[in-house]
Amino acid sequence: MIRRIYYFLAAIVTAGLIVSGVVGGRAAIIGFALGSLYSTLSFRFFHRVVESLGTDQPRRASAAFLAFRFLLLGGLLYGILKYLETSLPAALWGLFTGFAAVLLESIYELFYAS
Repeated sequence: MIRRIYYFLAAIVTAGLIVSGVVGGRAAIIGFALGSLYSTLSFRFFHRVVESLGTDQPRRASAAFLAFRFLLLGGLLYGILKYLETSLPAALWGLFTGFAAVLLESIYELFYAS
């Protein structure tokens, strides 16, 4: 199940990079890539924290990162606006790639899993 989410994530990011390149050019590609990179890393950290919940040694560093990820997101968006010539809407669309992959997995499980 988790492997399929990563496959969906890779497909969504690839399609998004192609579409953003066609529609918005270089600035949109960079923005979408940064947003989807953050989304992918955030999903990966969530996955690691959830995996550690059933063990004797929960990962405190991962939990601390999840608490501060919104500050990191704000810093990333500020950096995109201030220092890089990228498309903010494309970066925001990239942030939804993890959610879209989980949504696709849910739809797959709903209709194709027995």
